Amino acid sequence: MVCDDPGRKLKSLVRRLVPPLLVVAVWVGVLSWWTSGFSAFTTYSHTLRAAGPLPRPAPSFHIRDQFGVLRDTTDFSGRHILLQFSYLSCGDVCPLSMADFHMTHLALENLMPDELVLLTVSFDPARDTTERLTNMWGLHGRPTGWYLAALTAPLDDGIQADLQSLGVWVSRQDENLFNHSAQSFLLDPEGRVIEVFEGPGNSGRMVAAVEERLL
Repeated sequence: MVCDDPGRKLKSLVRRLVPPLLVVAVWVGVLSWWTSGFSAFTTYSHTLRAAGPLPRPAPSFHIRDQFGVLRDTTDFSGRHILLQFSYLSCGDVCPLSMADFHMTHLALENLMPDELVLLTVSFDPARDTTERLTNMWGLHGRPTGWYLAALTAPLDDGIQADLQSLGVWVSRQDENLFNHSAQSFLLDPEGRVIEVFEGPGNSGRMVAAVEERLL
């Protein structure tokens, strides 16, 4: 009768298990690093977290508004700013985000533009002309204190670095499509990001946050 050797069986089991366990350990380490300790599970949330804790300085962007005026976003300093990035040809999340701003304007119109400004900036300056921005502004009722603008230059490495420092991830997929995160940022009069609202459906939270600070 042949007796099984428990020690030999254990060594064989260890030899079979160690390689896959090492692979799993490496992937867990990489995932932990990429997700900032498993707290950011998408590219969007990782970019937002990598931008740093609040409050943090907001970068300045060169823009052209619906009146054709060339500005920097810092021109609005001295007031609270609700800032979002989108583009007018977007067919899904951008209209929802702009609807949030529409509802926020209706609730806080008495604070605009002296104490609060809404600023929607397009990634797509080639298509989002002054005329197109003006038309969209008109569709929302030509609200005072809500500026619809476009970057003055197409996306490049410098602009994308500034967007990432704000907490926005964007990538141009083709001539007509941008893949991007959809947050709104509340800036204080000193130009610091003091609150972030992730995704559409946040008009109530934005109104409450502004009222807490200004009313």
